[in-house]
Amino acid sequence: MNLMFLLMFAAWGETTTILDAEGASPADTWELALERATGLGLSVDQIAIRQADGTVVPLASLRPSLPLGLQRPSKSAARSKPVTHPGPVDGALAGKAVYISQCHGWYWYDSLDRFSTQRGVLFSTVEDFHNPEGANAFLIPYLHNAGAQVFSARERDIWGVSAIVDDADDAYTESGTSFQPAGSGWGRQASYAWGDNPFEAGTARELRAGSGDVASWTLTSPATGAIALYLSWKSHPAAASDAHYRITTPHHVLHRWFDQGVHGDTWIFVDDLDLHEGDTVVVELVADGEDTGVLTADAVRLGGGSETISRHGDVMSTPRWQSGANLHAQFLGAPTSVYAAFGDPGNGSDSATRSLWADWEHPSGEDAVYLSWHSNAANGEARGTVTYFAGGGSDAPSSLPADCSTGAVSGSYGLAQAVQDHIVQAARAEWESTWQDRGVKTACFNEVNPSFNDEMPSVLVELAFHDNATDAAFLKNPAFRQDMARAMYKGIVDHFAGEAGTQPHYLPEPPTHLRVVHQDGDLVARWEPGPSGGMYGHEATGFVVQTSPDGVIWTDDHVTTQPATRLSARPGEEVYVRIVAENAGGRSFPSEVAGARLSPDGFAPVLVVGAFDRYEASILPSVHPPYISPVIQLDPRRTNTFDIVVPHGRAVSEAGWFFDAATDEAAEDLDLTDYAMVIWATGEESTRDETFSRAQQERIEAYLLSGGTLFTSGAEILWDLDFKGTDADRAFAADVLGATLGEDAAGTTVVEGVGLLEGIGRMDFDEADGAPYPVEYPDSLVSSRPAIAMYANGQTAGVLGEGVALMGMPFETIGDPRVRADVMLRLMEELVPDYVPPEVPDVVAPGDTGSTSGGSADARRPISSMGGCSTRPGAGLGWLLLGLLPVLGRRGRAAATAR
Repeated sequence: MNLMFLLMFAAWGETTTILDAEGASPADTWELALERATGLGLSVDQIAIRQADGTVVPLASLRPSLPLGLQRPSKSAARSKPVTHPGPVDGALAGKAVYISQCHGWYWYDSLDRFSTQRGVLFSTVEDFHNPEGANAFLIPYLHNAGAQVFSARERDIWGVSAIVDDADDAYTESGTSFQPAGSGWGRQASYAWGDNPFEAGTARELRAGSGDVASWTLTSPATGAIALYLSWKSHPAAASDAHYRITTPHHVLHRWFDQGVHGDTWIFVDDLDLHEGDTVVVELVADGEDTGVLTADAVRLGGGSETISRHGDVMSTPRWQSGANLHAQFLGAPTSVYAAFGDPGNGSDSATRSLWADWEHPSGEDAVYLSWHSNAANGEARGTVTYFAGGGSDAPSSLPADCSTGAVSGSYGLAQAVQDHIVQAARAEWESTWQDRGVKTACFNEVNPSFNDEMPSVLVELAFHDNATDAAFLKNPAFRQDMARAMYKGIVDHFAGEAGTQPHYLPEPPTHLRVVHQDGDLVARWEPGPSGGMYGHEATGFVVQTSPDGVIWTDDHVTTQPATRLSARPGEEVYVRIVAENAGGRSFPSEVAGARLSPDGFAPVLVVGAFDRYEASILPSVHPPYISPVIQLDPRRTNTFDIVVPHGRAVSEAGWFFDAATDEAAEDLDLTDYAMVIWATGEESTRDETFSRAQQERIEAYLLSGGTLFTSGAEILWDLDFKGTDADRAFAADVLGATLGEDAAGTTVVEGVGLLEGIGRMDFDEADGAPYPVEYPDSLVSSRPAIAMYANGQTAGVLGEGVALMGMPFETIGDPRVRADVMLRLMEELVPDYVPPEVPDVVAPGDTGSTSGGSADARRPISSMGGCSTRPGAGLGWLLLGLLPVLGRRGRAAATAR
């Protein structure tokens, strides 16, 4: 549809700007006028529309009129870190392609003479970011883990750094005799102006398939964590279909094969690689396939990077994932016809770019669908979900005729209905029983217009209303976005299963209740299958045991059908474990992390309990992008990564001691008296998830009475127990933990050791000092017990007494790992003074594995023989008789605040 909005600055009322719709449908008029309103810095009420018959009407009159409904959301289900499983997955979507549009993003507005988001900030969020955050963090990994190949209209990798090696760089080398020039290819420029094609700015190389020649790229990882790897090659009519890429990191050797006859002259996602910053990654194109023909070598990229596409000489040097499709399509090598649909050089239509890009990228014969994730706006009162398609098509009912000049691609209606049904089911089951189902509707939006993309079924989801306070709260919640992503993915599975006439298979949920313990001289991991049915996936048929030496680099160790396994570890070796469930639908996200360090005597004196389950908007960091007001951001690296046991376990190991670890749910099945010391890590757990439930309090009280010791830390422990808790909670805080709440937020991230921790070194916990996430509300403590840590402003950060150490900020956020290890050693030696770690017979390098050895079957000893603090002469039970101390100088959040 050749839709053009002409800016007409004639007056229609004193402050009204008229836009000419040129015969566009009301749906397209509403969508594109919103973009123009943002670009003009105007509200909806300041825009009027000149219609095809010449009449001028307020834009607001085209806004959908929708009813209102409100209800408080329920508590969310257990969560885990979203992870894309590497390599091909034989799941329900194997052999299928899914094209994802993550809606709006940074876009150039001539009227502002600068870039702007396409939607305004409301309730500390903006559609340009919260929808792509959900799509990138959850929907794309769900689809990959079901076996789909996923293409995205915007950058999917959230790292703002990248490393690119091109065939013209010194870090590119060739071995063999068949290489020759292959014409134009990707080329490095500081920025790319309108019309510049990055894949025509340089050169590419060609080699003969089957020749044994090797093209090699050597990259240096710019970050620590999971980072995306991309390849590029030239389109060629004689391209081989089995291009072999060998990817070598310090931790893995991966082999991937691609058909170079399709998806050329662009960036193609390969895998998320687990890397440490500075790691060397070697990517080799090995010409050893059976297919004859030609292979081409161009550029290789690690990480999303920052924006390099310019408009009018200006570059928005923000993380690339924040840019709109209009910029990203150019970065991907699309021609100007894709990002200038209406012939407006220098700018273009972002909404049309998304579907035109999918049409351009999609090769003939590829079985694919297109889904765009949006949120809605109306009158501030409307709520609920609606899914759009273009209308018509062979599978649509007659009541939903074509809204565009031609009918939708067949299958669009069925896809829309399946996605809508799953979203409403999940929203009502987990969040709000009366979630409004606005149904499947037709609209000739650019993204579903078959004139722009006639090659695949296409739908657009308006998930909720970001201009409504209640819906916006849902949209900001990462757990809600995960549930909605799962629903969209399941709708896509239904679509393809329906086309094939088969039953849909949904990948399983992550396992729960994970623990790793010493048993009979070995380490044994146990877990429980995740939930199934309803809004969740199908039951697991097997489990992939993934192990890591440090909680960063993960490897598939082995597969089992049982919810337990023995781990291969040598005495002194530290092993972290997470479990991935699998079935015919694909592979789940991994479980929470547990782990252990195997002791030569088969006994671990320390149990680390991961009790940080919180996953909601209140723990998301706030950021302040250019030009707009601050927004909260879903950055999976800076929230709850569900591996809190790792920094605690590492500190125990580096101090030379040995440990077991479990989630707090799994700890219910363990006998705490098997351990001389329990580390209860709460992170930013708070009132909604409880730092210590009443049942957990009673178990810990009994454990301490039997002679055990406890170290616990967290930013919300006393807010939860003392300020917001019951009488029993307050008694536990004061009598057992030994403190009441002073300040709700200490107001500083600078901490010095005193008393036992005197001279330990700075325990600062700001992100700039190495903390893994921002700590907004560290507790300050009021206590009669000896202080072990003080905030820089004189408030107490930690206390020790009667077998219990308490810190008001999360231990894992101490930025310096050497300081963490020193803190842990001093606490362990004080709380368990009579324990002497056995010597490890051989030095074990990180990641080294081999046959299990050491330890007798009855090596575990009762804590009464370990000399814990509570069993030393004079320890007694006096701490149980302490009265509640008054709370001094409370300020910060109001008492009515619920978290």
